Amino acid sequence: MQPGALADKQAFIANTIWDSMTVVRKLGERYLWVDSLCLVQDDAVELQECVAIMDLFYEMASLTIVAGDGEDAWAGLQGVEPTSRMMNRPVKEIIPGLKLTKTSEMESLLRKSVYSTRAWT
Repeated sequence: MQPGALADKQAFIANTIWDSMTVVRKLGERYLWVDSLCLVQDDAVELQECVAIMDLFYEMASLTIVAGDGEDAWAGLQGVEPTSRMMNRPVKEIIPGLKLTKTSEMESLLRKSVYSTRAWT
């Protein structure tokens, strides 16, 4: 809630979250929901209440960024930053500076990934 509050915490925020922030910024959006940052993690009551209505968080979203590969949150999103993991899929620049890829194999790729073992990301 405080401008710049995350700036001095960069080492504690996973690369996938930083990459998601970059995507949101490049899309011209203002807000990003990240469970680990938006929910008080050591408040069992709040967590239980929010988990019970988690479908509403996603239903109201403009888009959902799926980190469909990588072993953990530190893996980053492929191709977002020069230091992010490289991908070997065709990409299209949808707006200056933001390229996305499309795959018809999404379901198959996600089924084989760590992502499929989680309740949500």
